[in-house]
Amino acid sequence: MSGAGVKDPLERQEYGPGQVIFREGEPGEVAFVVEKGTVEISALRQGRSVVLLHLGEGELLGEMALIDEKLRSASARAVEPTTLVVIHRDQVREKIESADPLLNLFLKVILERLRVTTRLVERERQAAEVGAHEPSGAFKQVRDRAMSMLAQEQDLKRAVERHEFVVFFQPIVNTGDSYVAGFEALIRWQHPERGLLGPGAFVGFAERTGLIIPMGIQVLEGACSALGLLQGAMADAFPGRPPLFMAVNLSARQVSDPTLIEQIRTIMEGSAIDPANLKLEVTESVLMENPETAVDVLRRLKELGVQLAVDDFGTGYSSLSYLHRFPIDVLKVDRSFVSTMLSDSGSLKIVRTITRLAKELGLAVVAEGVERREEWTIVADLGCDLAQGFYFAKPQPLDEVRATVLAGPLGRQEELGGGSCPSP
Repeated sequence: MSGAGVKDPLERQEYGPGQVIFREGEPGEVAFVVEKGTVEISALRQGRSVVLLHLGEGELLGEMALIDEKLRSASARAVEPTTLVVIHRDQVREKIESADPLLNLFLKVILERLRVTTRLVERERQAAEVGAHEPSGAFKQVRDRAMSMLAQEQDLKRAVERHEFVVFFQPIVNTGDSYVAGFEALIRWQHPERGLLGPGAFVGFAERTGLIIPMGIQVLEGACSALGLLQGAMADAFPGRPPLFMAVNLSARQVSDPTLIEQIRTIMEGSAIDPANLKLEVTESVLMENPETAVDVLRRLKELGVQLAVDDFGTGYSSLSYLHRFPIDVLKVDRSFVSTMLSDSGSLKIVRTITRLAKELGLAVVAEGVERREEWTIVADLGCDLAQGFYFAKPQPLDEVRATVLAGPLGRQEELGGGSCPSP
């Protein structure tokens, strides 16, 4: 995290000279990184306390009991005014459990052997000398990266707790009459210091840490709540039109979450929306990562009555051999093909082929990333049912997108004063 005025999210504890940080034999619920000061590590040896080593800036303490959930094997106290960064067990446990099983085994064996060696071999003076050495440059890089990731994770956790994530909506337009047919819900982070952040700044990290699961639920709640309001506005302004739909992305972590189905059911019931107007989107990569699991989850989602879409279609591998197995309703042509089809005949052929394939399978087609009138004309002529992109509207907060709905047809940019916009 960087930037002037940005609040540091790391949790810290301060200790005065001689103050005990933890004692030998206590449960190890947290570990620490020394940010400032010096920590003395000691242990009982033949009934007396023996100083094992001193730890300085950037060094880690209390990690063994944190990882293997055993009692503390040593005591720690501050030698001078000391500041420690706190690492909680739940911040480490999931990362270890999700690690490769072989690496997990190595870690457990190494820890156990280290404990045995510590008990059998007393090398206090050597350990103290080693602890006084300045960490190597490579170690510093690893440590700094770990601390940066810890800070980002804590920042994201607080954002989830404080509901700092907001939902923007991008209209999806009917190619037949240019009216808005629905929306895609897109997450943004209203960071208290850094301002409004796009998904590229945090979604990848949230997926790796599992925080994407509570974030995704907040997006789904906001999207379902907004859908009812937007449907009401559309019905008042243009009576007789089909009800608007809402598309919401599901990440790989969400698809593998055993509570997903029940959470979606609860949210839909609470917002009183028609499940048929909710479209849940997964990427090809999610389907290909674990096809058997994906098929099971998608079938259970279909039982809720929702629509299912494959996002970024055409960018994955072996998709055609699996496509017939998934209960899919919609294919979304990836923006990389739509944005280059005017200059690349190969991209145009891919868009045409995907559209024909979808029609053969009885699926609807959405062209993503439409930015120019020529692209709009082509995807409509090819038979794409729906289109979205900056040619029609950028992702907008609820108040602004409501005005977009009331504006009527969006496929007439020369009349609306629109034009080409850069990709998001």
